[in-house]
Amino acid sequence: MSKITSVKVKGDNGYTEIPIGLSTTEIPENTDLNTLTDTGWYMSNTSTVTATLAHCPTDSAFALEVYDNGKNASGTGKYQHISTYANPPIHYNRRINVNGTPGSWQEWKLTDTTYEAATTSAAGLMSAVDKTKLDGIPTGTDVKAGGLFQYDTITTEGIEIFT
Repeated sequence: MSKITSVKVKGDNGYTEIPIGLSTTEIPENTDLNTLTDTGWYMSNTSTVTATLAHCPTDSAFALEVYDNGKNASGTGKYQHISTYANPPIHYNRRINVNGTPGSWQEWKLTDTTYEAATTSAAGLMSAVDKTKLDGIPTGTDVKAGGLFQYDTITTEGIEIFT
């Protein structure tokens, strides 16, 4: 396996070489993903290569991260996480058990959650108490957060307003 340490990006004045902070290993054809258990970053750059890989949950080009899940009572296990290069990317995750036995790939699914608007009597994406505080700010108040200088600081129930 070859290590990729930089990429070339085409700009107006030709190509610029950009070093990659993390060393990435290109996955060769016919590799069994069950054997990729060393912590690090791997990639399959084309769907042609991906099609030859054993125990691979996708037919798209992808990046693979292998990482430790930390110490537990039975030792240290590893995780494999795949992010495809598709738009939008598809993510897969699985655990490699301490004895080296891989689990099954699970696709990450986004959950579309809907929230009601917060009111002074019911929470939404903020508490009803915070909504009451927010409603107490006079209309037209110029709120400046994160500035280096604070002028006319007003503190009301824990909320600082800079006017």
